[in-house]
Amino acid sequence: MPTPISNVDPLPTRLTLIERLRDWQDHESWSVFVARYRRMIETVACQRGLRDHEAEDVVQEVFQRVAQTIGNFEHARRRGAFRAWLATLTMAAAHAAPLTIGVTPGSLADSVQVAADEARRQGIDVKVVEFTDWTTPNVALAAGDLDLNYFQHQAFLDNAVKE
Repeated sequence: MPTPISNVDPLPTRLTLIERLRDWQDHESWSVFVARYRRMIETVACQRGLRDHEAEDVVQEVFQRVAQTIGNFEHARRRGAFRAWLATLTMAAAHAAPLTIGVTPGSLADSVQVAADEARRQGIDVKVVEFTDWTTPNVALAAGDLDLNYFQHQAFLDNAVKE
């Protein structure tokens, strides 16, 4: 069960840290920030249903986004405002993770590509990954590198599950 956001970091963010983050060259402040907020960002990403490696991508994206936008952040002296801003950035980044589908070349890949194109028109980010053999997509799915594997037929799936 994921840790609730409120239990991740109960201490308020120091305004001096926020101010120092505006200086990209202040490596000490960025180290403090990363050490303090990495776990919160990972937790929020995992609560959105991402796997560990996807959550790590979100962490990196959020840190990059903070670096790009910290100059525009206004604290407004409300308790939790900075943490809420980070959570919002994290949820947006987590939502932005594409749906990844593994396929093999040929008509199967073509049909998935048509569906992926339609999904993109409806605002769903889909990434189609083409493999050159029939086994690797199953391995990639089991490893969590894919969200879906457009499997070949029921007998092949049953055999892959048995193995």
